[in-house]
Amino acid sequence: GRGEYGRGVGPGEASTERQDAQAATEGPVRRFELTAGQLHVPGLHELPPRHTTHTASLFCGGGGETAGKEAAFRELNVPTQAVDTIAINHWDLAVLTHGHNFPHIRVACEDISAKTARDFGLGGKRIELLWASPSCVHFSRARGGKPREDQQRSHATEVVDRWLRVADVNVLFVENVPEFLKWGPLDDDGRIIKARQGEYFERFVGTLKALGYRVDWRVLCAADYGDPTIRKRMFLQAVKKGEIAPGAAIVVLGG
Repeated sequence: GRGEYGRGVGPGEASTERQDAQAATEGPVRRFELTAGQLHVPGLHELPPRHTTHTASLFCGGGGETAGKEAAFRELNVPTQAVDTIAINHWDLAVLTHGHNFPHIRVACEDISAKTARDFGLGGKRIELLWASPSCVHFSRARGGKPREDQQRSHATEVVDRWLRVADVNVLFVENVPEFLKWGPLDDDGRIIKARQGEYFERFVGTLKALGYRVDWRVLCAADYGDPTIRKRMFLQAVKKGEIAPGAAIVVLGG
């Protein structure tokens, strides 16, 4: 089902838990804007007075990325009330959970592959930070390493076509399983052709560079940063203006 901005609205047949979460997040859309003064964001760029910093989270979950992002903005002395964020997912329960955990952030239950930045009022606008965590089911070892189908066009491609080509995105972060780096064509048995593994990933990176981004990526282990798990994730950053952050800095944003 479709959601509404500022409300975690799922399908009409919501469970009691979903109704409770919905009730907790109902209310008008909250927008904030600085009323005066000059806001300087170290590592990004100087913002004019009365500027609202726009960010977006695609395929949002319960809000781990949002918590990390807000912590990073606080470290950069950017007031959270100066940041306008929208979190989007096609799964109503994820949207309801995010809306419950972060009631000050706009949420929308929408299919990413059917909407663009323009549908959320961000067409042509400056988005300082776009975070995308595309579905990893086609790459994950949890499926025995066998992709379900040829993913030449995946959600990662939709991020480019529906956001980077529609809005002025300064910084893009993509989080996924390490196998995302092997994204490529499949053989008749549905497995990646070894000689061509990484072909689609390289094409994806090439597209980002053609759009004017500098690109870097790292595979990081959560245990190295204090979390009680050895889970590994690939973090890719693409930057138009400003410097590429060290690999460790990505974890700050990732929560």
